[in-house]
Formats: sequence, structure tokens, C-alpha cells
Amino acid sequence: MNQIVCQYDAEYEFGMNGVPEIMAEEQDSTSSTIRILVLDDNASFTALLAMLLGEQGYQVDMALEGESALQMIAAKHYDVLLVDLNLPDMQGDAFIEIARQCYPSVKSVLVSANPEVGKYAKACNADGAFFKGESVMTLFTQVLSLLAPVAGKQSSDVH
Repeated sequence: MNQIVCQYDAEYEFGMNGVPEIMAEEQDSTSSTIRILVLDDNASFTALLAMLLGEQGYQVDMALEGESALQMIAAKHYDVLLVDLNLPDMQGDAFIEIARQCYPSVKSVLVSANPEVGKYAKACNADGAFFKGESVMTLFTQVLSLLAPVAGKQSSDVH
């Protein structure tokens, strides 16, 4: 199965309109592991999500800043992105838009302590929104529902 892998060129940090420039190339991948990237500058929240999802057998990577997360998505494909709205070096909604340039089908959830996170999620075409005032189990359930079609596709690829 061929997948598109993004390459983020750190030398050209930002292109036109302040959007980092990334290029896509095809790369063969046979891995069937579901990969999740948690991008949040709150290290304890990030670790909690990674632990919960890791216990379910998902491969979870963590990033505390957008720049390092861009490098991570350039190195490997993720099925789901959990992205904080307000990061120290960029906005989470912009990160989702950049990631979708390389992986149009990647699922994403925008996360924030801002109760209007749903409005921002809709604007960047995120698949979901999570207000940090809710139970983390709500987010966990939302991620599992996003992964159901991915897991079903992967199990049908095994035949």
C-alpha cells in the first residue's frame, strides 16, 4: 500500500501567507499500526492522553510544540491528530490545515480550554472538538469513534 509522506523543510520555515512549506512524496508502508499524534504544550495532559490511548494498543507520539510536530508528520503518517488550539509557536487550527495538505484523510480533533473550540474546529475542518473543561473520557470516546473506520479498513486489508 502506498501512502503519502510529508517532508517539512525547516530551512524554509514559512512560505506565502505564513504557512510552512511542505512537500509530499510516495513511500511504501506495510505497517498496520494505528498512529496517533498528541500535540499539546501541557505536558501532563499530553502524557495522560498518551497513556490512555497507549493502553488500548495504539502507537502514540507526543509533541509540545508545532515545529517539532511538523517534523514528526514529515517522518511518519498518523491516523489521528489531537491538537491543542493555542501552542507556543503556532495555532493548532493552522497545524491541522498544514497536516491536511499532506494527509487529506487524517482525522483530527482540536482541543482547547476555550469553550468556543467547536467554532475553531469547524473553521479548520477538524473532525472533532474537545473542551478541556469536559472529562478526558469524552475525548477518549471521540477518538475511538474516529478510529473505528480506520481500524475496520486495516482489518479488511489483512484478508
